[in-house]
Amino acid sequence: MIARIAGRGFSFKGAGMYYLHDKESQTSERVDWTQTRNMPVQDPNAAVKWMAYTASNAERIKQEAGVPMTGRKREKGTVYTFSLSWSPEESPGKDRMVKAADETLEKLGLKEHEVLIVSHNDTPHKHIHCIVNLVNPKDGRMYDPDWGSKLKLSDWSLKHEFENGKVYCEQRAENNEERKKGNRVRYQEPLHDRKAEIQELYRQSDSGQSFRAALEGNGYTLATGNRRSFVLVDDYGKIYSLTRQLDNEQRKNHLQKLADIDQASLPLAQTMAEERQYFDRDKYEAEQQQKIEDTAIEQERKKVQVEKQQQKTAGKEKNDTTPSAKEKEENTRYDDSHLVRLDRQRAWEQWAGRKRYALEQQQEQVYKRGEQVEKIKTLEKQIASNDNIFGKVSGKLQSLREEIEAQKKTLAGIDHRMSEQTSSLEIQLQKTNPQKAQGGGKSQTMDFEPEKRRKADGRERPDQDQKGKNYNLDR
Repeated sequence: MIARIAGRGFSFKGAGMYYLHDKESQTSERVDWTQTRNMPVQDPNAAVKWMAYTASNAERIKQEAGVPMTGRKREKGTVYTFSLSWSPEESPGKDRMVKAADETLEKLGLKEHEVLIVSHNDTPHKHIHCIVNLVNPKDGRMYDPDWGSKLKLSDWSLKHEFENGKVYCEQRAENNEERKKGNRVRYQEPLHDRKAEIQELYRQSDSGQSFRAALEGNGYTLATGNRRSFVLVDDYGKIYSLTRQLDNEQRKNHLQKLADIDQASLPLAQTMAEERQYFDRDKYEAEQQQKIEDTAIEQERKKVQVEKQQQKTAGKEKNDTTPSAKEKEENTRYDDSHLVRLDRQRAWEQWAGRKRYALEQQQEQVYKRGEQVEKIKTLEKQIASNDNIFGKVSGKLQSLREEIEAQKKTLAGIDHRMSEQTSSLEIQLQKTNPQKAQGGGKSQTMDFEPEKRRKADGRERPDQDQKGKNYNLDR
């Protein structure tokens, strides 16, 4: 049993694109089965979207749970992935693999978190991947796996092998015994194993293309490095120099053997590493926005079809209204209407946030509140330095006090105007809030389409936050 932590990322969509599809492809033949934890959905694509929504709304979940909003803001990603791999000699069933996933999640302190378990069948050995949302769905807090996570998985792996009758990694057993005695042991996976594997693949290949295919079959992708050199990228996004994996004799002739490979056609190593380690967040956001619009159009089309069907069947008898096999199949399909509402709410929050930020920037430009605050601070320092007999006799202290009072009145006026404008904008934003529409109130149609898309299809129109339209900065 090998338990390996792959790392952390920022996009659940990116994780889903990688683990739920074949490498470099949109097919899903290598996915054997999937399961979810702590989510009301079992469909893996819906689960990816569900976890993304939870992570993006962590602050709101905290507020609803009454959790204090204090503390340092998170800088690391919320996507946490690890894998469990069995020996090729073993053939564990699905139940055993699922049990192993649940045990490791509890061992790592992630039992209450949202998890997507994915089993692959593209290697000789059985293995599963666990995609975990580090944001707790109950209170919005982000869990940071401690430095001992690898040791916890090592202990669990050894126990798992003992329980199933055979220990495959004797070195791990020896290291754990030393740790129990209080001795510090730091085990690192031997580098020569990887080098020996790649060197053997190189010897068995008669051309660059066959070597490239052999590498891909063993979990490595041939790519181009920053200096236009050949490098390898493994399944976890780690980059290795190809020449450093080869022996001295192979290094001399490797460019000649790889001459049949067009290096310009190879993927960039850094881009591929980021996709596999941290995933592409911007692409996810763009796809989400497009999917929201497509879903809205599709829902409207289905609504019209349902209304027409109801009109046709209104006069029929009950025995004639028995649903057909096709209709039964449609009714049993996964209903993602709740996820659609979540997507709409998330898109509105992002759109509203941009509107609030634009107002703040415009207010600062017009009122220059920051400069006004600095003026008051400067006057306070001058008053403190002139609070003496000379300052009182000369009248400078009194003059400074009068000036600071005038500046404070100006600041109060600025704050009052800014507060009115912010309240006015907030009222207008809440009119477009999808949650208000879900609660029974009327919600205006909001326009959160990207500006470039509006210009591209000829629907460009001024933003609603232009000066003088929704609020007046001069009043």
